[in-house]
Amino acid sequence: LQRIQQRFELAVNGTNVGLWDWDTHEICWYSDMYKQLLGYDTTDTFPHLIAMSNDLIHPDDKDAVTTAINQHLNSNQEYDIEYRIKCKDGKYRWFRSKASCTRAENGIPMRMSGSIQDVNELVLAKQRISAVNKELEERVAERTAELATARDNLELRVKERTAELARTNKSLSATNDELDQFAHVAAHDLRSPLRTIAGFSEFLKDRLVETREDDEHAHDFINRIISAADRMDNLIESLLTFSSIGREKLKPRPTDLNKIISGVISDLQQEIDESQTKINIGQLPLLSCDPSMIQQLFQNLIANAIKYARDDVH
Repeated sequence: LQRIQQRFELAVNGTNVGLWDWDTHEICWYSDMYKQLLGYDTTDTFPHLIAMSNDLIHPDDKDAVTTAINQHLNSNQEYDIEYRIKCKDGKYRWFRSKASCTRAENGIPMRMSGSIQDVNELVLAKQRISAVNKELEERVAERTAELATARDNLELRVKERTAELARTNKSLSATNDELDQFAHVAAHDLRSPLRTIAGFSEFLKDRLVETREDDEHAHDFINRIISAADRMDNLIESLLTFSSIGREKLKPRPTDLNKIISGVISDLQQEIDESQTKINIGQLPLLSCDPSMIQQLFQNLIANAIKYARDDVH
């Protein structure tokens, strides 16, 4: 028995696993490696009592260890647990303990034998990884909350800006309507005295012809008044046209610009003949546009070119 025990102890001490054997009462045998793992040597006192190891268990882990032992003894559940044990230097280290019990024929536990293995570095590494993961999760949660807040703020700003634009558009629409009404009223009010001026000017011109008065200055003044009244009437018409531009909905479609120019030239033929203007037109393309608006554009350009050209350039 002594030789068998020596061989057993040699085999056990050759590993990094500490063994213990408990009689389920007071006595618990501890191998030398068990003691070494806790920092004790052969000269230190380490009684083979279960109370010895129980006193070294970390206070926060005692309940878990007791529960695991009872579940193994009473329900034969696996005993495999990690807990902290106080070493000789007074510091706690993490150990993994595994054990199984020997039972009598009636199933009553007679002994419980097990081992402990130092897993302090492994447990601490897991704790560090867990702490890092928790920190990352918290940072992700914070970032997600920040993004959600930023998104909500952006949506709120978009809604506010949309509402503001809607109010502005409504206000602009009302202002445009008022300006349009004002332009028509002003044009009507301005044209009334213009027609009076033009009418009396024509009347005076006719009277001069009837009386056969050959006053060149009078004829010149009357012609100037009539011409100024016509220009004023054209300016009022242009003002009305300008006030309506931009509020009419465009209706673009394929348009032959050559036909548009031909129509404009036909409408302005009298002005062209009177001013002896020569108009050169090249081949124009087919363009997607609003025909009425592009016709108005060309008519204004050509009419202004004729009206405001120098006398020596036509």
